[in-house]
Amino acid sequence: MCFYRQFAITMAMSIVLSGVVALTLTPVLCAMILKPHAKPGDQQRGMAGLVNRVFKWMFGSYAYIPRALLAIVLGLAAGYGIFELLHIEVIHELVSEQLPLTEDRVKIIAGVMSVLFIFTFRSALSGSEPGEAKKTRTDRQSLCTGSIRPW
Repeated sequence: MCFYRQFAITMAMSIVLSGVVALTLTPVLCAMILKPHAKPGDQQRGMAGLVNRVFKWMFGSYAYIPRALLAIVLGLAAGYGIFELLHIEVIHELVSEQLPLTEDRVKIIAGVMSVLFIFTFRSALSGSEPGEAKKTRTDRQSLCTGSIRPW
């Protein structure tokens, strides 16, 4: 009887972990690989487009700085939410059945999740504003080899 409960907990946690990876790591990797959907003259839509337009209007060519800071703040806030979530007794006991949760492990889990959320928010807020384009691999290689001047 105990085996089935442990197996159920294992399955539930693996599904949760798979969902976390699907919602955090996969969009980051896709953003690094794929080109933006917006054409050079089009504007982004949604919340990310609004944030990018406001930052572009307020900070001009230095808009990447507040975008990066916003991604860091949102990622740290999400990591803190995970930290607090792991201190709720029900969730703490569910996770503790598979992995004994010490305070250090909770901090490590929250820290890793913070980094993943920072990358996710950074990829959502970058890359396809009017006048901006993501660099392709050949652009980076050309800059490294010196065949294209960066200025």
